[in-house]
Amino acid sequence: MSLNTIASMLSNRSGLQQSVSTAVMSTVMSYMMQNMMHKGIGSFFHSKGNNKADMKSAISDLQNGVGSSNQHELVQQVQQNAGIQDPSQAQQYTQHALGVLDEHTDSNPQQLSTTLGNFMEGSR
Repeated sequence: MSLNTIASMLSNRSGLQQSVSTAVMSTVMSYMMQNMMHKGIGSFFHSKGNNKADMKSAISDLQNGVGSSNQHELVQQVQQNAGIQDPSQAQQYTQHALGVLDEHTDSNPQQLSTTLGNFMEGSR
């Protein structure tokens, strides 16, 4: 699974153009890798997807934060990086992206772990 594959899933779910959905998903994944390693992302990544409880908790925390405010730092980054004018739309697309990641934590955690690892390696 690649960033483009996950972005396609987001595009199908939200109706976004592929280029915008790639920017949204890339921003969400980057935020998670940079800001949430201590909240479960690191243990999920290092366990090669076998420790999905911590990942689910980290995603849930983000979903709650994003859901309560379109002023959340992640929503603002998505809005800027994806060129979305409306903060409420940026909030909605961010929630959709987190939902896609949450589903893949359940259905294919090892592949998601590999994708996050590849994303982290590619962004260095």
